[in-house]
Amino acid sequence: MKKRAILAGLILVLAVMLMLEGCGLFGVTTEQRISFFLDDLNQSPRPDSIRFNFSTSCQDYDQITGLTFGQFDEFPWESIPYTLNIPNYDVNPVTGTISGKAGGTFGAAALDIEFTMIKEGYDWYILELVLVTNVIVQ
Repeated sequence: MKKRAILAGLILVLAVMLMLEGCGLFGVTTEQRISFFLDDLNQSPRPDSIRFNFSTSCQDYDQITGLTFGQFDEFPWESIPYTLNIPNYDVNPVTGTISGKAGGTFGAAALDIEFTMIKEGYDWYILELVLVTNVIVQ
């Protein structure tokens, strides 16, 4: 009888932990934040909510809009969808490559991308975004 009670208690604890994780109570990881950014980047037109992937403490925060990442910048719409190749999310800055659709202005060639991350409360945000050597957001 004791074994059943212990097992039931463990199952209950695991169930509660899974529910809390699903609610986001443990915060947004760097991998999730960069994935949210990529989801917004792959929309046409880009939503103004793309700014919520960046820290409010970055210098350019007030200028970040869907148009900031619009047609005439480093991430043109005709190159959607963009894909990221990031081997390690456990370093800061997070580095990898990004490529766009073949035939788009961005091209299919992989370019270096760097995300400097900052933790605010329980959530990670992008503080600085660099494409090749160009600072896009700081």
